[in-house]
Amino acid sequence: MAVTWNHNTHYHPLLLRLLPLSREAALDVGSGDGSFAALLSTRFAEVLALDPDATQATATSTRCRDFPNVSVRRAAFPDARLPAEHFDAVTALASFHHMPFPDAAAEVMRVLKPGGRLVVLGVWTDKETKLDLALNLVSAIFNKFLQMRRGPDAMSAPATFDRTSWSDVRTQAATHLPGSRLRRRLLWRYTLVWDKPQHA
Repeated sequence: MAVTWNHNTHYHPLLLRLLPLSREAALDVGSGDGSFAALLSTRFAEVLALDPDATQATATSTRCRDFPNVSVRRAAFPDARLPAEHFDAVTALASFHHMPFPDAAAEVMRVLKPGGRLVVLGVWTDKETKLDLALNLVSAIFNKFLQMRRGPDAMSAPATFDRTSWSDVRTQAATHLPGSRLRRRLLWRYTLVWDKPQHA
């Protein structure tokens, strides 16, 4: 099954570089069409893909049917009753902003192993400052360039994005995931990387 190009899949190679090279268990929150869960299957012995949408959970199951180390659950994070300190990595691609940040962060802290890593690809929608406007313009130009090379971008998941303020994300991360590394990127995306401290 071909991977549809969109603003999330554009960052798949970068996200993989931000993850451990090889570990035991990964959790993909909001798996969508399953394209990133399939990539995780090459790096982790066990991958659990979660999506609350029945259509997307089915799409993930279909895409990952040839990967026996990928299991798919139709469930919402953080209400999926996952085991504590089980995962070496948690990924969330364009899904974290659909959840209350404090609840999602607390559940990430609970399910990650000590030393485990959270990698978020989030959505920003700011249009207030000169920098916001400049990044929007450059993103629009870059998007047109990519469309000329790759064809129209298409999202397989429902595009019901809530407004996401970059300043709010930074404030929430500093409060609930201290030590996070955040970077705003083109195509209206940002990355957040957070490592759970080792036990003292």
